[in-house]
Amino acid sequence: SKMAFLVLAALISPLSTQETCGAEDGSLLCLGGRVRNSFVPSLNADPHMEAHAPNQRAREVKSGHFVLVRPKPLPQPYLVTCAEGVAQLLGIDVRECATEPFVRLFSGDVQAVRGFDVTWATPYALSIYGQEVMPNGA
Repeated sequence: SKMAFLVLAALISPLSTQETCGAEDGSLLCLGGRVRNSFVPSLNADPHMEAHAPNQRAREVKSGHFVLVRPKPLPQPYLVTCAEGVAQLLGIDVRECATEPFVRLFSGDVQAVRGFDVTWATPYALSIYGQEVMPNGA
């Protein structure tokens, strides 16, 4: 969906503007080559993420800025829509949206395109009027 595309666009920012791709410019491979997860070494990972690997279940995270985790790819993904403006922001040709690697990447298969090997989730908490809200009674 457009929202998933926008979210991923925000997550992979900032992209390196020094990286050039020549003939591949505008491709997903070029995008993958420009991804810089520069925050990973500068922020604190959840100190308990190794004990909970592969971190596929919701759990309380009391410390750290992120948890390294691989998304679970959708079994039969298909393209619903692609926002041309977001493709331009990412520096990819809008025609890439119709390719199988694009659909696989944006539906959670980060191995579909080289360069997306570091994936993470960020802990968050929710309170309404000062009352902590627990998802599904957790």
